[in-house]
Amino acid sequence: LRGPDPHLTRSYLDRQEFARVLQSANMNITDRQMREVLAEADENEDDVIQYKEFLPVMVDILQSIK
Repeated sequence: LRGPDPHLTRSYLDRQEFARVLQSANMNITDRQMREVLAEADENEDDVIQYKEFLPVMVDILQSIK
């Protein structure tokens, strides 16, 4: 996932891709926490995490693990 770029065909992750991003970060979060993060990230409930939804959630997560 990258920011809006005219050369990319899409600038979003589906829920499964987003879950894999969280899992690959080895943050040791529970399935329940994963579902909560996914629900929070998908602000417009379209089942994809757009770049504008992804960035603030990931910043919050990274700040919380400092």
